[in-house]
Amino acid sequence: MPKLEVRGLTKRFGGILALEDVSFDVEEGEIVGLIGPNGAGKTTVLNCISRFVPPDHGAIAYGQRQILRLARHDVVKAGIARTFQQAELFKTMTVLDNLLIGLHTEGQLGGIASRFSVPARWRTERRRHLRAAEVIEFLGLRDVQHQVASSLPFGLQKRVDVARALASTPRLILLDEPASGLSHEEVDELRQLIVSMRNDLKVTVLLVEHHMGLVMAASDRVVVLDFGRTIAEGTPQQVQADRKVIEAYLGEERPAV
Repeated sequence: MPKLEVRGLTKRFGGILALEDVSFDVEEGEIVGLIGPNGAGKTTVLNCISRFVPPDHGAIAYGQRQILRLARHDVVKAGIARTFQQAELFKTMTVLDNLLIGLHTEGQLGGIASRFSVPARWRTERRRHLRAAEVIEFLGLRDVQHQVASSLPFGLQKRVDVARALASTPRLILLDEPASGLSHEEVDELRQLIVSMRNDLKVTVLLVEHHMGLVMAASDRVVVLDFGRTIAEGTPQQVQADRKVIEAYLGEERPAV
């Protein structure tokens, strides 16, 4: 079964070591939380997996695909989608159109077919609209699907960002701080959504998040980074009891910087 394998990931930004020899796996069907204090390197890991940032060293594989050999746009075709800390939506477009943009790689046509209204083009457009409708229904966005994205409350904009990622029918989704800016009630709805993505849609989840209640409630396993290094990995209960994790979050016995 396809799984994500990260091995020896190292990345520098100038003189700053963002990641140092980071390794972990995400098994098919898991929800894995990737946590750590600010600046620990969590988003850099997601950026390397999604090919937004090239690592200096290391390897990333998903199933039989060597991710670092792929162009950025081919990562989606390999079955990996992601969201961002800020909802990166087309603000002047409707919710539905944002999802259709997320389906731009679905059934791409050749030059002639893309320029003329041939049956193949219409079939492709129909498949895209049907897929967008499925995701809208799953995420409870039917009532707002024709509204402009910028007119929605922040919580709904974050949900649309998740919807656009799901529209590409990924097998692995990378969620970058999806709970940021959400209310307590919205965080609980997000937890249910993440679990439902795994259980109902069979999507594997790698979750970067600062909201510890969400991570510990939703994750099967948790990987902890600090100063770009992996300091702990295990079940939520094991990680919560780990002394290195406690020190990283509470600042106990940490060297002065």
